[in-house]
Parts: sequence; C-alpha cells; structure tokens
Amino acid sequence: MPTHQEREELVAAAGRGVKVRLILPGKSDSRDSLAAGRAACDDLLASGAEIAETRDDVPHAKIMVVDGAWPAVSSSNFDRRSVVFSKEIHAIILGGDTGRAMTELLERNRAPAVKLDLATWRQRPLSDRPHEWLTRFWQFLL
Repeated sequence: MPTHQEREELVAAAGRGVKVRLILPGKSDSRDSLAAGRAACDDLLASGAEIAETRDDVPHAKIMVVDGAWPAVSSSNFDRRSVVFSKEIHAIILGGDTGRAMTELLERNRAPAVKLDLATWRQRPLSDRPHEWLTRFWQFLL
C-alpha cells in the first residue's frame, strides 16, 4: 500500500513510458492491509503499470531492480508506517551482474503470479470496493 506520493510517482513514471511492474501478495494475514494495497491498483493499472498477484505464498522480501543495474533489497514495507516510523534497512547494490541475478529472481517469482488487467480489475465484485475505499483513509495506521 504505497503512500499517496509514492502512488503518484509510480503512476507518473508509467505514464512517461517507464516499465513499472509489481508483484504483490494476493493473500495476507491482514485483510485490511490487502484491501488498502488493492485500493491503489486501479490508478496503477490505468497508468500502464503491470501488476501480478501471488496466490500460493505471501512474499516477504522487498526487491526492486532499476534499469537492470540498481538492485535494492529491503525489509521495509511499501507503506507510510514503514517510511515514517519503522527503522528499516535498505541495501542498494550497484552492478550489472547483481542486477541481472535479481531480475531473474523476480521473473521466476512473477511467472506463477496472476497478472491483473484493468478491464477485469474494474469488473471485480462491488462488495470488495467499499473495504478498499475505506482503508485508503486510515492506511497510515496499518
């Protein structure tokens, strides 16, 4: 569940042609956290970002690769609480070899994940939407 600013930055990046691809958990031990994260999916999908959800596991590692040469590994969640309150650590490793290895790892994790598309996303059950909408207002507490 990215902060408002993070969501806007991802949307803007996708809008200018940057390939934004996210692998997110499709299940969680927190129904509220899952709903809050999904509240950002419409904006991201509409901007051209690609989102895939895992189905059989809950990934805990936070991994990002920028331009194939800037891999980052973190314990920090992509949410306001981790940004503002938690004392989490990020490791950024410069180098093409590590970037390629991390990209391959992400691709292996992405392969079994279910890709979301905007048309199908917008046809999800109406009963899911109020919970997503409400969690956006208090997601900073999660």
